[in-house]
Amino acid sequence: MPSLIIGHNELAKKSKDLNTGSNQQALRHLCGENVSTRLPSQTVYIDDVAKAHALSLSTEKVAKTQNFLLSSGGLTGSAWYRALEIVKEEYMDEVKRGWLTLDGEQPINRVLADAGKAEKVFGIKFAEFGKQIRSLLDQWAQLRTKEAKLD
Repeated sequence: MPSLIIGHNELAKKSKDLNTGSNQQALRHLCGENVSTRLPSQTVYIDDVAKAHALSLSTEKVAKTQNFLLSSGGLTGSAWYRALEIVKEEYMDEVKRGWLTLDGEQPINRVLADAGKAEKVFGIKFAEFGKQIRSLLDQWAQLRTKEAKLD
């Protein structure tokens, strides 16, 4: 049972292809939208979902009919405000181009959820929110740059 899944999308060929699913939720406020819909604080990195899925197929690790919460950030989940900090620290070229902004808002609902069982059974530590956002923004910026060269 994943949370909001964030990260690169191997199927994306254009930057707009990343504006779907959970990635859309992560990008909206970074592109200047003041979002009114509250999102849950739980997020998980796409690669962690794939890894947990593959490991769950092992009958040695997982008894049938078990559910696992996949979520980073401990009990309180991800710190969504960090996304704007990361943009400010690492993506100022994209801000200067007008592709990203520092003034969007994304309210969250802090939900207490424990993914410790999944981390223990699968033997993985879920990637922190910063890695999730960087994975998404790196791909998004690369695609936007490629598209700008074609214009």
